[in-house]
Order: sequence, then structure tokens, then C-alpha cells
Amino acid sequence: MSKKIDNNLKNGTNINPSKFLYVGIGASAGGLDALKKFLSNIPDQSGMAFIIVQHMDPTHKSGLVNILKRSTSITVSQVEDGVQVEPDHVCVIPPNNDMGILDGKLLLLEPTEPHGLRMPINYFFTSLAQDQEDNAVGIILSGFGSDGSIGLKSIKASGGICIAQDPFTTVSEGMPMSAINTGLVDIVLAPEEMPEKLAAYVKSSS
Repeated sequence: MSKKIDNNLKNGTNINPSKFLYVGIGASAGGLDALKKFLSNIPDQSGMAFIIVQHMDPTHKSGLVNILKRSTSITVSQVEDGVQVEPDHVCVIPPNNDMGILDGKLLLLEPTEPHGLRMPINYFFTSLAQDQEDNAVGIILSGFGSDGSIGLKSIKASGGICIAQDPFTTVSEGMPMSAINTGLVDIVLAPEEMPEKLAAYVKSSS
């Protein structure tokens, strides 16, 4: 990572140390491998919450939670409507849902767009920015298309942190490249390097 990106992260955001970071993670094609690498490198008692929005087939039951549990020692669970987000937990969106957040509680919503046209990452990131402001983090991992880029704009405007997977480490570079091309991304890293960077930033801001 360049010094310029480091300085952008330190000077361009204003994390409130009295609250914890709400780390929204968007992924699609090729995202499973990236998610496992990310989760396996989360420090113990990081004090951050992680909310995963993964594009999934709406007609099939997801085994994502059970797969991700093998990659981390912290709690991983599928979101239930109205659940309170807590530090050192990983929350995973269920199939065939959009998701928002209000007062730190995750809200499940019936999708209004047909499968293939949905942008659940944009929806969640925009809601996260409105609810958590400068304690919001948006991460875009491997995936086709551009979902997440509009949501990152909201997170950046609220004073939060925007992160994209290094395209050279992706299976599908579309979503990370779209995010990077907005000019708003603070950090570009391989997924396994992201948790340590966030943890170090939280420590330096406390």
C-alpha cells in the first residue's frame, strides 16, 4: 500500500472511537474464496462487526454460514430480521432478501427487483452510511458487474472508509474495478490483508 493511500485513510476519515466499526462486505462471483481469506485473518477481539452481503441464488438454501464458520473463531450467523449488530460477530444476509440497517439493527426486506437486476450491496451500503455515518466501512470483494459502487459513494460522503480487493487477486475483477474507478476507495488490498489494516487503524484512532 502506498503512503498516499495510507494518508488518505488517516486524514480523510474521522472514526468515532466511542463506537465500533460496522464493516459491510459485498461479494459475488469468486467472493467465497476472498471471504474465507478475509475471515481467517480477523484478529481475536477486534471490536468490529462484519456484515456480509453476498449475491446468491434466491431459489436455493445457502450453506454460506456453515462454510464461513470454518474460517474464523468468531460467531458467524445468518441474519434474522431485527437482529442487533454486535462487535466480534459476522452476520450473513439470507438468500432472496435485501437488507437495511436502522439504529444498529438489521432489517430484512423483500426484493423489489427481479433476480439479475438486484443491487443488494448498494442498498445495504447506502443504509449503513445513513445509520452509522463515520463508523461505516464498505468493502468490495470479487464479483461481476458494479454492485457496491453507488453504496461506497454514500459511505465516503458520511466519513466512512471504502476498501476494494486488489483486482489482481480476484476471480472476477468487475466489482472491485468499478469501485476503484469511482476514485473514492481509500485502500486496495488482498482480502487476507484487510482485517489487520482495519484493526491497526482502530487501535491508532482510540
